[in-house]
Amino acid sequence: MALLSMHSAAFLLFLLAVASVVNLIVKYRCGVRLVRDSPGYRGLGWELGGKISHFFFPLQVNAGVQMLSMWHQKHESYTRFGWEVICNITWQNPVPHFYIADANIISQICLSRTSFPKPTEMYRSLDIYGPNIVSAEGSTWARHRKISSPAFSETMIQLVWEQTYRVVYDMIDSDWSLQGDKVILPRTEVPMKELTLLILMGAAFGRIEDWSPEATHPQGHTMSFRNSLQIILKYFIIYRILPKWIWGPAQTQMTTQVGGVGGRGWLGKVVQETGTAYEELERYLREMVHERQLAGDVDAKRDKRDVFTSLIAATSTEDESAHLTMDEIFGDMFVFLLAGHETTAHTLTFVLGLLALELDEQERLYQHIQTVLGDRELLFDDYKNLDRVMAVFQETMRLFPPVVGIPKTNVEDVHVMINSALSEEDMTDPALEEKRQRQRSLFIPKGSTIFLFLGGLHYNPRYWKDPYTFSPDRFLKPDWPRDAYYPFSAGPRSCLGRKFAEIEAVVVITLIIRRYKVSVDANKFVDIPGESKRDRRYRLLPSTPKVSLTPEGVPLVLTKR
Repeated sequence: MALLSMHSAAFLLFLLAVASVVNLIVKYRCGVRLVRDSPGYRGLGWELGGKISHFFFPLQVNAGVQMLSMWHQKHESYTRFGWEVICNITWQNPVPHFYIADANIISQICLSRTSFPKPTEMYRSLDIYGPNIVSAEGSTWARHRKISSPAFSETMIQLVWEQTYRVVYDMIDSDWSLQGDKVILPRTEVPMKELTLLILMGAAFGRIEDWSPEATHPQGHTMSFRNSLQIILKYFIIYRILPKWIWGPAQTQMTTQVGGVGGRGWLGKVVQETGTAYEELERYLREMVHERQLAGDVDAKRDKRDVFTSLIAATSTEDESAHLTMDEIFGDMFVFLLAGHETTAHTLTFVLGLLALELDEQERLYQHIQTVLGDRELLFDDYKNLDRVMAVFQETMRLFPPVVGIPKTNVEDVHVMINSALSEEDMTDPALEEKRQRQRSLFIPKGSTIFLFLGGLHYNPRYWKDPYTFSPDRFLKPDWPRDAYYPFSAGPRSCLGRKFAEIEAVVVITLIIRRYKVSVDANKFVDIPGESKRDRRYRLLPSTPKVSLTPEGVPLVLTKR
């Protein structure tokens, strides 16, 4: 009887596996019929970097594999298929995925929020503390945007400048100066993450902390505010991937919406630390709200320019259209933290890496800074004159956009006209003018997954001359192609923190380059005879699309000037 039961169970599992495969095949065939003759990949996804193990992973993992492969190929996939839009359908992920590198179509999509909304289901994992500006759509998103926008006012931007200036000098005085005339950075992204975290703590949360604080925490807490932020940011991707039941008992999940503490989950210390960090951060935020509400307008000494204080003020109104609940404030602050920390830290890492490889550009930048500042200290009003510093930041974000694929979907079937994809050689050959003007109609079925693919757009020779060349000068020209540059997205859903990031980056780059010459650590990054500049760049600056485009170890040396 027991043997029969085992055979029955095995047969049932076999039938379920067959049914799952048949279901995937049917969905795949339907998807292929829907997209008709759209250019792109079809099949098992081996061309996109897929592995047999990916067959068993959730759709979002397979989508990530596609994005990684597309990023590594940049615009080359488009020239292979001949058009500026690619549609990929695989057995593992039969929903049509459109990757767009056509500036005209991207502009239309960004300006048509109702026709091409954000696929909010992709962002549900961000609702850890509450609904937020990133995961919301429709009238809820409009309310978040209306209330959050004033928090990024000119007075807050000046606070960003002050905090960045303070933290950079604190880092130099407390850490780098102790190393003497040469600062060794085995992984440059590590100090850049600490730098941007402290800036965010000051400008976003109003909590001023030194570079090297005492490892203590206030009474009633088991973890410092800074440490809780560090752990959450470090392990956030694990939380996104793992199901909630791994994190512990349901009672704790109801409190934090994350999971258990005390090591009850499968991941032991990581689960315990992360669960505690989420609980601790919420406790800190509630205490900060209480402090600000008690102080009110009487406390004239408190700096009221930080983002958190500005959002708290939005809870005092009775107008529902201009009101945020406490959970919504916590939700917005969490995504501001997530978006403003890694993206800027990683971009600054790429900036320093590119300047270490391009010493002529670094020298031009240094001379520009010296011309603007002379012997005096950096001032807030210098921002508008440091245009080459901004150009270096912009060119870095073109080559290494923080988010390589901006997701959208479509609420109805659409037809769009797309351009032919051109190589760099195609753009200069007079005999290929007809090819440069060629267009065709493309059908995008309702409910498709659409990516505004910056890896293709920012390397597209139709808009950028010598797209693989690091050339900040291109952003100093008045006619640079603004419609083909989307590191902060565009339209109604463009990044609220753009000015925050730009100010922060200009101060960091200016202060570091003024004091140090940046070079590659020759002990950890050896020269390869005959290696091209492009190959050398991607060997020093390997990158992977995660929450943001992430550098993977950038060994640099900073020599005092």
